[in-house]
Amino acid sequence: MSPTHPERAWSAGGRQAVYRWGLVLFLFLLYSVMAFSRYQLPDKALFGGDEWEYQSMAVNFATGHGLKFGGILPFNEYAFDTSRSTPEYYAQFEEAGKQGGTYDFYRTPGYPFVLGLIYKVFGVRPHVAIAMQVLWVAAVSALLPILGRTLLGWRGFIAGVVGGAVFFVGAVRNVQELMTEGLIIVACFGVTWAWAYVCRRPSSRIAPALLGLSLAAALLVKGSLIFLPPLFLGYMVLRTLTDRTYRLTAILTVLLFLAAPLACYSAYATQRAHSFIVLSTQTNVVLLDGNNELMRQDGFWHPEWRDNPASFYNQLSRKSPELSPTAMVARFYWAHPGDLPRILANKLAFAAGGGTRTARLMWLFMGLMILSIGVSLSEATMTRPVWRYATAFGLLAIVFLLNNSFVTLFLLFLALAAMGCLIRPVRSQFAAVWRNPDLMGLVLIPVNFLLLTLVTFGYNRYVMPGNFVLALLTGYMAIRLAERLLFVENLPRESIIARLFSQLRRTA
Repeated sequence: MSPTHPERAWSAGGRQAVYRWGLVLFLFLLYSVMAFSRYQLPDKALFGGDEWEYQSMAVNFATGHGLKFGGILPFNEYAFDTSRSTPEYYAQFEEAGKQGGTYDFYRTPGYPFVLGLIYKVFGVRPHVAIAMQVLWVAAVSALLPILGRTLLGWRGFIAGVVGGAVFFVGAVRNVQELMTEGLIIVACFGVTWAWAYVCRRPSSRIAPALLGLSLAAALLVKGSLIFLPPLFLGYMVLRTLTDRTYRLTAILTVLLFLAAPLACYSAYATQRAHSFIVLSTQTNVVLLDGNNELMRQDGFWHPEWRDNPASFYNQLSRKSPELSPTAMVARFYWAHPGDLPRILANKLAFAAGGGTRTARLMWLFMGLMILSIGVSLSEATMTRPVWRYATAFGLLAIVFLLNNSFVTLFLLFLALAAMGCLIRPVRSQFAAVWRNPDLMGLVLIPVNFLLLTLVTFGYNRYVMPGNFVLALLTGYMAIRLAERLLFVENLPRESIIARLFSQLRRTA
């Protein structure tokens, strides 16, 4: 008996799924072998910077002393590398240990907790923990084609294959220390998967709960993801108010499962510290260090104001000691209104400077956005294809000329976007993105890091964890732009270009 048409379709779809997951496994193994053959993982944690705090908290937790900082155990049991340490570290470490360890609520608890779990299983071996971080990055990079296929279709799958490789090469170097970046990447990836589940199952009761839990976990990993909950919840609320895309119960479920874990941790931290703490006390420090008179120089992290009695914040603290850090930042910009655009420009320039892969990826992403808007404007105003090509290549030349001026590039994008909003094709494109939850869920990840840069500063370690989304969107935009410039939809089916894109669709 011959199989029916649905059975044949299921068989073809099943084979494609096997091929896709086979590719994921192959990429994961390839990335893992590349990383472990190229890099020698350190077997000790640095006794300095941020590592010594994460390491001591994790080791103390793994040995049953709680998530505390300080030398509770003999020093050699912490597996520290002391070659670059300074004497004050030893004094602080020993003093905390004499008190039975101190609760360090300057840090969010997610990373030292996970690090402690790894040490519970494998023993205090930093190279094992770093190897796990490398495998996390390899897994996210390998799974990017599946995420792209789920949210963006066949174009997303192809973009995920290329973007995953680009992301892995840039990210694997940044996770070879006992720092939070590897877990932040996993947290962001978990939020995107939870959002994909919400998009696939809008009437599900489980999907909103998973989204809320993933957002809560992301915040407990690092405060740099602070804008993700308001961005996702804000989008859901606005879509509900405009076209009832989401049910009110779904939004309340997300809010409940987001707030409950945070409230439990906040109550625990507040009780232990004897002062109100939401996530950590680091936010207050970062706000002041990222918004002061020294930021006029380069937009980087500048805590040096603390050592200068004449600095604005030190003078303000003497006059009004009751002011919160947020109020102090507001007072600074109120007293120096001309510094606001300059400091914001410096922050953007610093985040997109330095020649890092993050900077090049940001430049490419922004350039493609400018080119896409320019092509839309030319399609609306020019009927002859030759003029459209001329516009595209002209904008491309401008983008290349502005390689070292990201701020100018960003302002050019804003200007073109403002012009485009007056023309229907461009306006309809923005509206199409807004109405597409799959695409918007991805867009909100880099928006979080853009806001983080503007509010604090754009250090590469801060913005790098969102690069897997940036790489995926860049590849997707490149494919869509190539289709528009090559007029794929209007080409005869037997043409080489049309057949090429048709084959890509069938393969992915």
